[in-house]
Amino acid sequence: MPVGVMNLPAQRAVLWSLLVAKVVTGWGVQWDIQWHVMIGRDSFWIPPHVMTYAGVAVTVVLSFGLLAWTTFRAPRVLPPGLVSMCGIVGTRGVHIAAWGIAATVLAAPIDDLWHRLFGLDVTLWSPPHLLGIFGSAVNTVGCLAIARDAYPAGSRARLLARSRIWLQRVWRIRPQDGHCTRSRPRAKRTTRFFGISTKQP
Repeated sequence: MPVGVMNLPAQRAVLWSLLVAKVVTGWGVQWDIQWHVMIGRDSFWIPPHVMTYAGVAVTVVLSFGLLAWTTFRAPRVLPPGLVSMCGIVGTRGVHIAAWGIAATVLAAPIDDLWHRLFGLDVTLWSPPHLLGIFGSAVNTVGCLAIARDAYPAGSRARLLARSRIWLQRVWRIRPQDGHCTRSRPRAKRTTRFFGISTKQP
């Protein structure tokens, strides 16, 4: 990687920050599924949505921020390791991570429109949800590529990063109560999140 354009400390900092953001997003998604199954669909600003999209927002800022920084510093003739897409310069891994999370962001307003058009039934396999899952999977591939670029083959840090990414991917796609055809009554409902009991009115 060319010195002064994309240094290893920057890549490594972004990689581990992305992994933390993905953990927050994953927790939010799991909480959101439980919320819809036990309580039903509320507004866009329910706590699980806020947690999920806070993680997504951090991922967007990190991915596209690194692309913007690299684009600003890139020379006219790109050195090996950098690619340009529509004038935006970055490594292949950062490009993949950025455009993957962009698909996830695009899924949010489509999902809201989907529920407005077809009602409050919640299914994991609706087209907007599939788009979000696809974007998250692409982002994961990007993180794997960043880990490959940021650390030498066989290093413990590279193995740890890639293992953490794969473990999170497996955890995210494990079977859930992915279908809820009707919202359940809200009265005296209690949800539990990380051992915290929250009563709903």
